[in-house]
Amino acid sequence: MTQYYDTLKEVCENALLNMYLEVSNNDRFTPIDKRTQIIKKFIKPKVKISKYKPIKRELKRLALVKPTISLESELHKLLENMLKYKGKGDAEALLFDFLGNIHVWTGLMIQVATKRTVAEPGNIYLLEDETFTKLDKDGHYIKPINLFVYLDADYDLNTILSKIQQDERFNISVSERFDTHAKLSVIPVNEYSR
Repeated sequence: MTQYYDTLKEVCENALLNMYLEVSNNDRFTPIDKRTQIIKKFIKPKVKISKYKPIKRELKRLALVKPTISLESELHKLLENMLKYKGKGDAEALLFDFLGNIHVWTGLMIQVATKRTVAEPGNIYLLEDETFTKLDKDGHYIKPINLFVYLDADYDLNTILSKIQQDERFNISVSERFDTHAKLSVIPVNEYSR
């Protein structure tokens, strides 16, 4: 996720800088449509460069903006939002990487649960708003994330829990435990001491 943000930030800043340099060479006022055209001309070639593959979708979207839209303003808003939410995005990316590892290690499906979800054996559930409500504005966990493990009789809960706990980036504790299911509290190691 960090590479995504860093690459997108780099392109936005360089596109704006390129546009400002080109506009500064002109003694007259440069209208919005001309400014947008300059930025699009800078962005379009990057869509085909492999370095920018992680942000290809965003580059295409920016390159297709209507000439009447101030791409300059849009890039400033984008940079502001990236700065504001970068920490949350990184924290969520770490959590989703962890959940992907759990799926690989255990073979259990990871699902986001809503209030209407009926739990089925063979799944690990993450409550719908857990990732957003447990983070502060800087992307630090203020409370552990809860995961709910539901197994059928074919699985051994101890084996599954030991596989989940092998990710050293997280402190994982069992809050509640029954024969075939458990509630886990999960928090990144660097957040544990807060």
